[in-house]
Amino acid sequence: MRAIIPVVLGVLLGGCLPKARVEQFTARPFVACPGDPITLSWRTNGNVTLSAEPTAPGLGKRDSSGRETVPLPEGSGPTVFNIHVSRFLGLKKTETSGEVVTPPLAKEYAVVDAEGEADFSCLEQERAVEAFFVLDAEKMAPGVLVGQVMNMNIRRLVLDKDGVKKTLGEGETTTFEGMRAQGRWSLRVPLEEGETCEAAIDDVDGRLIIKLQLACGR
Repeated sequence: MRAIIPVVLGVLLGGCLPKARVEQFTARPFVACPGDPITLSWRTNGNVTLSAEPTAPGLGKRDSSGRETVPLPEGSGPTVFNIHVSRFLGLKKTETSGEVVTPPLAKEYAVVDAEGEADFSCLEQERAVEAFFVLDAEKMAPGVLVGQVMNMNIRRLVLDKDGVKKTLGEGETTTFEGMRAQGRWSLRVPLEEGETCEAAIDDVDGRLIIKLQLACGR
């Protein structure tokens, strides 16, 4: 009887003690190539073990909160980074994960819910309205390149990336081959004859979409 008392007490205490909790866990950037640095950041209330599928070297037990950079393992599919948190001799456990995807892949990007003219510029001399989005270091590793770009809109679109401009009709594709995906993308919609900037903005607000075919440079 005496031998089972610690086990019984442990079970009883386990029901009353705070749960293991992952307050924050991220793996950034979302899109990267094998060998690119991936920053893991976490905040928990327990003992941490980090792992990855496929396996990334150097992961394992860590402090309850932290931040570190690891290379993305080789492979063509997504890499899933896992965090396992335990408390009170393993009586309380939880885990979660974050995914990083590797090109080749196609992803859609858009100016969504622009809410009027705040995110658009009216270019009166050029007879166009313009919006933009930024693929920053959190979204995209610098080594990720662009192959083709598709215009997913029913209107003609002028794309501008790093000073390279391409004009695409509805559903058309063009190449930005060898150009980095990371950075500022400008989306310019020419006005129709007699159309005002306000009317054009109402027509495209929240619906400017392009599809990028992404690749790795090595």
